[in-house]
Amino acid sequence: MINTTETLATRLKTARKARGYSQDKLEELSGVNRNYIAKIECGNVANPAEKYIQELARVVKVSAEFLTHGIINTDTIEFEDRRILMRLKGLPEHRRQKYRDAINALLDTA
Repeated sequence: MINTTETLATRLKTARKARGYSQDKLEELSGVNRNYIAKIECGNVANPAEKYIQELARVVKVSAEFLTHGIINTDTIEFEDRRILMRLKGLPEHRRQKYRDAINALLDTA
């Protein structure tokens, strides 16, 4: 599945915020300079170095393919989870963020 409406910038920022990380915390955990992270999130870096993408993806717990291309490997997602993802996709961004926050809070207490 490919998400063509989002960019690397928005996917990284969304993934970072979903983990509850500031850009400073992401720098601390990934070793990628905060200013570089900010430039990526603003869309000011056309082709970020693969080593940085790999490290950022590892820290925010998504694949590098998702960050760079929006590719989600649906083969590894169970049917019910895929159904929920498709329903979330149809919601406005502010509502999706509320659901992400709630899910992350539940997962953090598990």
